[in-house]
Amino acid sequence: SDARRKKGLRSNFKNRFKEMTHEDKEKVAARFAQMWNEIVSSFREEDLIDNREKELLLVPYVADQGLRVTQWPPFLLASMVPIAVDMAKDSNGKDRDLKKRIENDYYFSCAIKECYASCKNIINDLVHGEQEKR
Repeated sequence: SDARRKKGLRSNFKNRFKEMTHEDKEKVAARFAQMWNEIVSSFREEDLIDNREKELLLVPYVADQGLRVTQWPPFLLASMVPIAVDMAKDSNGKDRDLKKRIENDYYFSCAIKECYASCKNIINDLVHGEQEKR
């Protein structure tokens, strides 16, 4: 239909991705990671990028089990955390609206969850003693 054509291919894939289960999303992410990392490695072999750029572009094959979230490369999520902070600041305590806006974009949601989980792990590693952790 014309309406579907107007939305475009990207929108169609995005909607299909939203409907997948978490396990299916992890499988798709793993396949993407493998293919993407091959491309990035070939860029490095051809000396089109340096080692630092390669590290920023690589997608982790094995997610950090301590995080329990799908990890994406830093370049994809880096700009999303400051945007989320601004959104939270402007939300004026309307948590439901803020949560809906964040969960509307899968990558945005992943960025927030990964940032939170990483900070939580760092704090838990730095703090010793059960009373202090509480």
